[in-house]
Order: sequence, then structure tokens, then C-alpha cells
Amino acid sequence: MARNPAPFYLGYFAHRAYYFRKVPHASGSVVQQPPEPAAGLALFLAVLTPVANILYVAAPERLRWASWPLPAWLRWAGLGFAIGSFALLEWCHATLGRNWSLRVQLLKDHDLVVGGPYRRVRRPMYTTGLLANASVLLLSANWLVGGSWLALHICQFAVRIPLEESLMLQRFGDAYRHYMRTTGRLLPRDLGALLQQVLTGRQESVLFIRSGPDRAYKEVITAMDVAKGAGVRVLAFAP
Repeated sequence: MARNPAPFYLGYFAHRAYYFRKVPHASGSVVQQPPEPAAGLALFLAVLTPVANILYVAAPERLRWASWPLPAWLRWAGLGFAIGSFALLEWCHATLGRNWSLRVQLLKDHDLVVGGPYRRVRRPMYTTGLLANASVLLLSANWLVGGSWLALHICQFAVRIPLEESLMLQRFGDAYRHYMRTTGRLLPRDLGALLQQVLTGRQESVLFIRSGPDRAYKEVITAMDVAKGAGVRVLAFAP
């Protein structure tokens, strides 16, 4: 099985460039964009990671000392992670639409999106990043190449996620606090129950709830609580 993850890199960066051009934000539409602090370790990894990956693609024999012997089935699992991460990333983009941005920022008419992959997870796009990093680690079978990507993104996520959560709390208040109580940050809060549902094939009733300018968030949250108390799954809630 080939060890060169270059096709994955090309596909990933082409995908990111496509959405960066597709969802531009005029400066007047951004109402808040806090600075993202850069830690020393993150800066070091930001230099090490591309250097290690370019060297690995161009002259893999120079990084043979960091090779990690893996069985073939784990390498194939890496390919599965890569495909799954692309699928989840595309689902996240399709759900977020114009609300996505490369930087941590709020738009004037920002939506609270809780449908699609955001139904049970608040930051599924970061889950996608971790899956992609795991795929590089397994496909390359090189702990320096894959590990540097994984460590870099963990450092970035540790900074960005609290910033994003803080902005959403400022903007949406108690509606977002309620959303936080019913979802996980990177994995579903009710992961065990969800797996059981998938394995048993049990179906559940669902309800769409959308607020509007004439409906206070307390009314919406009450409707969500009543629905869940009756065993009905709330699928979407967007102000």
C-alpha cells in the first residue's frame, strides 16, 4: 500500500480554497472578530508541520527514522478515515452555508445552526479535522508527519473553541446555553444511546422548531423541553 499522502493533501487544500472563495464576507458584515492568541508550541508546530510534510513527499527516505510499522488493515482504516472526514466536512459546509468563516467571527445576521451534523455536536468541523489528522498518521505510517498535524490542530482547537463558544453565548444567550446542555462539543453527548438506536434500527419522532422575530427565546426553549419530555427529538432550532 502506498505511503504517500500527497493526493490527500491536494484534495484537502483544494477543498478549503474552494469554500474560502465561495463564502466571502465583506468587512461590513463582520460585527465581532476577537484576536486569536498564538502559543509558542503552536507557532513551532506551524513551522515544523509543513516542513516535515513537504520533506516526506519529496524525499521520504530522509524521514525513514520516524517510520511507524503498522499492519495493512490499519493503513486501510486510514483511507476510511480520510473518506469519512471529507464527507463530514462537506456536510458541515452544506449545513452552515454563509455562516462559515475561516476566522473566529460573528456576522450581523449570524444564525444559530443546529441542524445536520450540528444536531448533536457543536463543533463537528473540528471533529472532521481530527479524523483527517488520524488518516494522515495512518496513511503515512510516520509519527512525525502525522503526529505534527495532530498536535498542531489540537493546539489550534484548544484556542479557537473557547473563543467561538464565548461569541455564541454573547450573541444567543440562554438559547445557546440550552443548546450546550443538549449537545457534545466534539462528539454526541448521547453517543451510547445513538449507537444503540442505530444498531437496533429504532426510529424516533422528530420536531422542527424555528424561532422568529416575534417569538422570544423562552417560548422556543419551552417548546423544545415539552417536545423532549414527550419523547420527541428536536431536529432544528434556528433564530
